[in-house]
Amino acid sequence: MANLLKKVYIPVSILLMELAARCQMTEYPFFSKQLLYVALFSLAFGFLLCALKPLTTVLFGAASLCLCIQCVYRTIFNTYATIASVSGAGNAIGSYWRETVQGIFKTWQLIPIIALFVIWLIIKKDYFKRLASFAAFAVFQLAAVLCVLSSTSGVMSPAYIYNNVFIPKVCAGNFGIITTLRLDLKNILVFHESEPAVSPTPSADFSAFSVKDNLSPQTTPEIVEYNVLDIDFDSLIQSSSNSVVKNLHEYFKNEEPTEKNDKTGIFKGKNLIWICAEAFSPWALDDNHTPTLSKLSREGFVFENFYNPLWDVSTSDGEYVISTSLLPKTGTWSFSVSGTRLMPFSMPHMLEPFGYQAYAYHNYNYDYYGRNYSYPNLGYKYKGYGNGLNVTPLWPASDLEMMELSCGDYIDSDQPFVVWYMTVSGHLHYTYNGNYMVRKHYDEISDLLESGMPEESAGYIGAQMEFDSAVRYIIDELESHKLLEDTVIVISGDHYPYGLSLDEIAALNGGPVEDENFELYHSSLIIWNPEIKTESVEKYCCSLDILPTLLNLFGLDYDSRLLMGKDIFSSAEPLIPFNNRSWISCYGRYNSLTDEYSGVSPYENYAADTTEKVNQLFSVSADILDKDYYRKCFEHE
Repeated sequence: MANLLKKVYIPVSILLMELAARCQMTEYPFFSKQLLYVALFSLAFGFLLCALKPLTTVLFGAASLCLCIQCVYRTIFNTYATIASVSGAGNAIGSYWRETVQGIFKTWQLIPIIALFVIWLIIKKDYFKRLASFAAFAVFQLAAVLCVLSSTSGVMSPAYIYNNVFIPKVCAGNFGIITTLRLDLKNILVFHESEPAVSPTPSADFSAFSVKDNLSPQTTPEIVEYNVLDIDFDSLIQSSSNSVVKNLHEYFKNEEPTEKNDKTGIFKGKNLIWICAEAFSPWALDDNHTPTLSKLSREGFVFENFYNPLWDVSTSDGEYVISTSLLPKTGTWSFSVSGTRLMPFSMPHMLEPFGYQAYAYHNYNYDYYGRNYSYPNLGYKYKGYGNGLNVTPLWPASDLEMMELSCGDYIDSDQPFVVWYMTVSGHLHYTYNGNYMVRKHYDEISDLLESGMPEESAGYIGAQMEFDSAVRYIIDELESHKLLEDTVIVISGDHYPYGLSLDEIAALNGGPVEDENFELYHSSLIIWNPEIKTESVEKYCCSLDILPTLLNLFGLDYDSRLLMGKDIFSSAEPLIPFNNRSWISCYGRYNSLTDEYSGVSPYENYAADTTEKVNQLFSVSADILDKDYYRKCFEHE
């Protein structure tokens, strides 16, 4: 019996550690077909470690440490660190040391379980046993792969996920964390030749299907004009020697542009204040505690079905999607990488020919996430803490103080301006001791606490009260300088407040969030100017659509084919892609976790075709970033 325990100790330990980590994955049922894949891959990896003497002890300890780190990282950022983002992940955990400590505390049940397995008996050198371990590894690995590859039913089958896409949370839920890291490494090391990226062609006509509930009424002009630039894609295709770049030219050549419409140019010549607000969501809207934000959300364009998906790098990816209308590349700090890429469609670059001054501000470390490169590359004069914006070093810092220190840079200018703010007051965690803004507004949220609301739920409102005060200050300053009518204010969040538990969110929501895979990301988009008549917009839309919508509203010449989002006021059918490859369209929604489509199928392969389109949006976005495609596209200019 003792010898048997020695032989299976490591494989069983790896399996039990993976099962302990799986307890975090509430989006997947614990007992499901994925559990079989996790078990087989875990046992295979365990036997491989047994065979790799004398490195077994070191590798087993490294695997255990990796599982611990991933569990903590998941608790903090609601995703898993990838190999390509290890340096950034260390920076994130180091900068958010308070959140790291709390993350360790929240995973205290898992870490001791994993740590116990590291204390194991040293196995004697025995080449026969080592050979037997290799054989066991081969058997379990083969069994795991055969089981996965034979599971081909559905749109996003395990076989498809294993072979075609790398999505950390989806891979971890299907195959376990260790196998996810292996797939991550394979994704980095193995070169994949891009397939020709051509939009799928419907197999049937579905133009007769009504989508009135999800598309805003359109006024069709007699002469249709499109938001396109004069780009000779045929010439670019012929002159390109790189297959990936050539495929991108083919893809965009076949993309349908969006038309100009009755909203085109209504903000022409106006100033723009664009705010990406930390963890801003509908749960921040409270007439008593955040009256300014609540008022703005009910005026101007009211987007009833706006979604703000969560991406791999959360805050940074949220900024990237909003400001570029590109999807982030999995496992990459995309916004940081974009600092060396041509970004011609940013609002500063588009408005510069019209004499606009551009400013960006962030009230945290100026170089965090590489913002000291990405913001200037987008065309902004950038100030952050340590780089000209001398906010009081609190955690989190005050959004109101940021506005007070920065407003004078542009509001007294005789030139039009475009201003970007990345706020931080709404950052997790929302406790009295862990968040200075919660402490500052604690007395003002006493009514919420007395009503029985959990501290972190009430604290979230308290943190957003500081942001509300900041927006109120900006409006007052604009009004006092007689600039309010000439300024558009845009506000959306970088992500939902994932620092709150589902129970804490339920306390803010008035009940549990239904269909968490989608509705956790149902959010608020504010596009406001006092001269706009309030208009309800029912069309489904997302953060990816903000930039093209603003480009159209400001009447700027851009090419709608080259962005992943669409002008919300165009007649383009909506498509909201989520990081796990779920999606929402005007016909229904597809949940990749359950591989279920609910809604109207306008033709037989609609769900599969739309999923392929979503995957293309991700791969095309990644290729644009990797190949600096916009520079290739416009280098002839």
